[in-house]
Amino acid sequence: MRLNLRRHVSDVVFIAVVLILLARFISITEVKPMPVSVVLSGSMEPTLSKGDVVFWAPCRIADISPGDIIVYKSYIQKDVYVLHRVVEIREENGETLLVTKGDANEYTDQSGPHVVEPYIRENHLVGKVVGIGGVPLKIPFLGHVFIALGSAGDFVSKSISSAGTPFAAVPLAIPAIAFVLLLIFWEDESAKKYKKINLILGPEKMRVRRVFMYTFIVFLVLMLATVFFAYSVVSVSVGVGQKTEPANLEVGISQNNSTSRDITVMNDGFLPMKCVIFMDGQAGEVGYVEQKTVMVNPGEHKNISVRFFAYSTTKPGTYNGNIVAYSSPFWSVLPDEFILALVNYNPHIGIFILDLVSSLIFAILVVLIMFLLSILTDELLIWASYLKSRTDTGRQWVNFKNVRTALAAFAKKYFYFLIELDWLKIDLSKVLSRAMPLLIIFIPLAFINLVVSIIICTVLTTITLFYTGMRYRAQFYTGCLINGMLIMLSVYVLPGVFTIYNYTDVASLLSSIAAALLLYIVFLVPLVLISYLTAKLVYYLAEKKEPFMMFEGDV
Repeated sequence: MRLNLRRHVSDVVFIAVVLILLARFISITEVKPMPVSVVLSGSMEPTLSKGDVVFWAPCRIADISPGDIIVYKSYIQKDVYVLHRVVEIREENGETLLVTKGDANEYTDQSGPHVVEPYIRENHLVGKVVGIGGVPLKIPFLGHVFIALGSAGDFVSKSISSAGTPFAAVPLAIPAIAFVLLLIFWEDESAKKYKKINLILGPEKMRVRRVFMYTFIVFLVLMLATVFFAYSVVSVSVGVGQKTEPANLEVGISQNNSTSRDITVMNDGFLPMKCVIFMDGQAGEVGYVEQKTVMVNPGEHKNISVRFFAYSTTKPGTYNGNIVAYSSPFWSVLPDEFILALVNYNPHIGIFILDLVSSLIFAILVVLIMFLLSILTDELLIWASYLKSRTDTGRQWVNFKNVRTALAAFAKKYFYFLIELDWLKIDLSKVLSRAMPLLIIFIPLAFINLVVSIIICTVLTTITLFYTGMRYRAQFYTGCLINGMLIMLSVYVLPGVFTIYNYTDVASLLSSIAAALLLYIVFLVPLVLISYLTAKLVYYLAEKKEPFMMFEGDV
């Protein structure tokens, strides 16, 4: 095996994308938080600001200490997740209860003039934010991009709308966007062989079929990512001759009767949105959405009527389900009749087909535009060459060859630890046999503090590999990265492995694996740098005793 960090990053991101899309497809009508989230309000300022991206890991209530920042499912707002700090831990009748508060809030969530949350119990605790000493690991400002994208398709029922929601654990489309960027900009290794030929003969023009396929894939990935993330779910409970269960929309009716309720669909974005609304679950047996497709302009609010009925043959009981709303600006090009036919046949398959057809249409349009632009570009190049031959002002102000050379020299000088790694063939079995025994110590410690555990493990892994005969950066990095990835996967995955009871639990597990992989990508460069500095220090100390050590390895 050879270590190629660029290819390694692309592979991990690709796997994370596949897992996220698969998880969203499995639980397409369930609101499940993903352990990579965007902060949506300023209730945690200055620690966390609106637009920050944070990582959190599943945990037990016994792992929580005062000062930890947790994610919990709200008792008073259905399908809403809150991120606040634990300020007090209480024990009542042998049960552990948590008191939480936003850093910027005057009152705790369990007190004050607002509608208070009950004490947080084990069954509502979702996870703990990854950080060191109460300081969370975050990516500032990045979330504003996804807030803007999400608001464009944010369809919320008035039964669950809330002006004061401190945080919602919305899924993050980072891996999907990253995948598309990699697809567009990543330079294939085999293409480098033809650079000199292209410089001599000119670049080969890309075939229309290939351009179409690339464009189609990009649109399809973007649309699937959008539709899997930009949706709203309103829980419904219909009691036919019986009491309803707690839900966003509770409807009680008797046999031979019918009633209706309105939900409000609103578009707070800047693009017109086509919305598809349908009833899912048992509630669909006694209810339906009267207008399943609706076009909502920016800033517009529309009331959609939902009809509930019970015949004399309807069995008394409680019928639970969801009203699901999907939205996309790309569906605007499709006729309502076509959308209704797909939704009536099967709404879940229909959503995928809508994205497929929309991607096909937009890919054709983009290819036509690119074809026209290529003709225009050729004409402009001929015109520019003619002008240059007629004037003496054709002067190159920037020597791009010198710029590339300067950038390469800069990277080699200051980022030497990241480059020229794939020349060494690594015996993976040897590296793993010497590095992985440390996991016995650090996986349990990671459940106490993930970041500190990974940092210490990286240092000790590098030292262990050095004193067991390893001398090259690629060997150190491989051992450290594998250990780091396994620690993250253990923290994110193990708590959910033993609680799988249905398909939604499988989806949550897949999301947790994807979140661990994304967190691993965030940690990758810091781990490599820590390993390199540790190896540098160990080499320095070893050279004091054995001067010939300077001729071994590449650190």
